[in-house]
Amino acid sequence: MIGFLLNIIATLAIWVLRRWAWFYSLITIKDDNKYNRDLALAKDRYLNVLLAPIANKLLITKDGYKFGNPKETMSSVIGKNFLTSTLTKKGFSNGMFWYNFLEKIDKKPNHCIRAIDMNV
Repeated sequence: MIGFLLNIIATLAIWVLRRWAWFYSLITIKDDNKYNRDLALAKDRYLNVLLAPIANKLLITKDGYKFGNPKETMSSVIGKNFLTSTLTKKGFSNGMFWYNFLEKIDKKPNHCIRAIDMNV
């Protein structure tokens, strides 16, 4: 019950404060690239927890490395499952689709494999 309550409070705080905090950061932060990268990383880790139930069902086989660790990114989990051949391959929403998508949007090769080292 306390976890549910804390989740509601955190969600409300984000909803109320995010626009103000982002606007303030535009005015005051000198290294906005680092700020935006840090925000992206935090959101990626948040998604790893938020999407864990459905990602564990659709993107990996039953023996795959599980999503849900708040210290890990989606890319890292996908990379670990790619290395162990436990990404799903069939259907519209499958692990290999997301692996290939992430590999295409990054200019450097091996995005998901490099993401593993970032989360260790």
